[in-house]
Amino acid sequence: MSTLSKLRRLVLRQDVSVREDHLDIAGSPTDPSVLKQAVQDDVGALVAGTEIDIDNLAIVLAAGPQRKRLFVVARQEQRRNANVFEASGADLVVLSGFVIAAEVLRQLRAPLLSAFLRRARDESEEWAASLLERLRTTIGDDVLESWTVKIDVSSAPTFAQSIRQGLSVSVRQLLTGAGSHEQRVRAVPLLLMRELPKDRHKLLLPDDDTPLSVGDLVLMCGSASARARMQSRLVA
Repeated sequence: MSTLSKLRRLVLRQDVSVREDHLDIAGSPTDPSVLKQAVQDDVGALVAGTEIDIDNLAIVLAAGPQRKRLFVVARQEQRRNANVFEASGADLVVLSGFVIAAEVLRQLRAPLLSAFLRRARDESEEWAASLLERLRTTIGDDVLESWTVKIDVSSAPTFAQSIRQGLSVSVRQLLTGAGSHEQRVRAVPLLLMRELPKDRHKLLLPDDDTPLSVGDLVLMCGSASARARMQSRLVA
């Protein structure tokens, strides 16, 4: 079981509803006595995420002395309240519109990333540690980016044509280019998705010898320079 799946959520709400994935406490989240009841020793973070800025500020302030050991996140709806939120003492202030825009941008840039993250949650901590070590070894200290490669005539014409001619093309060639003598791109393939007649086949961490088919989507992770080098090779 992954670390993420072990996290317990505690929710403050004025209407009581019991769900298995979190503990509900009835009461106003702006009430210091309710917050004191909720913020026990095993709680490490506080998220003030209502739709009203003044309530979110009140929640942050009501946490009082507890804020020293909590990571506090506050949702900000109105830009004009930026100075007040900055002075609130919250560790992280999030503009809700920015959150939505960031998620949309992430989906546009790498639509397979969410699918990869959903699959990765089912893997073990050892699997995650191994992947992180592989990323460090391959990419180093560069800032990580993710992007999706599509094997078709517009995005990877040489590979698509070779496959249609009956030649074998593998994940290795995405990393080394059409010629094996070329320098390997410092990137890690995270997920391969293939459209089947009645389903989608998704393969986590495809190895170098995994064969590619026209229409395949491959999620890659690497540096910005690796992304640019790979894309220039694909369209060459």
